[in-house]
Amino acid sequence: MMYCSPWDEDVTWNRRVITAASELVLVLAYVKRAVLRVVDDGLNDDKIMGDIRAATEAAEEFMDRTLAPTTLALVMDRFPYGGIRLPRSSPLISIVSFDYVDENGADQSLAVSPADYTLVEGGPISPSWLYPLPDASWPSTRYQQNAVTITYQAGYATNAEIPPRFLTGIELMVAELYKQRSMSVSGTSTIPATIQPERFWTRVI
Repeated sequence: MMYCSPWDEDVTWNRRVITAASELVLVLAYVKRAVLRVVDDGLNDDKIMGDIRAATEAAEEFMDRTLAPTTLALVMDRFPYGGIRLPRSSPLISIVSFDYVDENGADQSLAVSPADYTLVEGGPISPSWLYPLPDASWPSTRYQQNAVTITYQAGYATNAEIPPRFLTGIELMVAELYKQRSMSVSGTSTIPATIQPERFWTRVI
């Protein structure tokens, strides 16, 4: 059997949110009227908006996608040997910057336009990847934490472009959060069936 090592073998990395989405993926008035059917007295608005954000974040983490436009950063302690998988990069909007610390400790950058790397944009079932240019390799970096930082934007341009099944899944999670308000049910999944299949695709590719 052929062994295929993960892209991040021996690489320490984390993903950061640099600029969060400015808009909710679900309109508050719609959620109150059509999903929760609550009296529009405004007393629960903060609670409902918090539930929408929490459900959206849970869905995005589960699917390894970004729904509303968000600026993210992948931070690594060094370059991997091959391709770099950008987490939550589907759909990708743009690469903002590609910075690293060279062997002498100096701050350096790879150009993003024209790119000093090869970008393979993700599709409906796959994330985006970055590779060295043909017949080239990634630069050498200083041995330290946060040696490489790739900043990028991802998300659908408008809520209308978000697949309906994702929004339906978030609606179901919001309704459950609003109804339960406590961990009263154990042993059940909080991720609705409308987005469950996404996990299979994003985890095996």
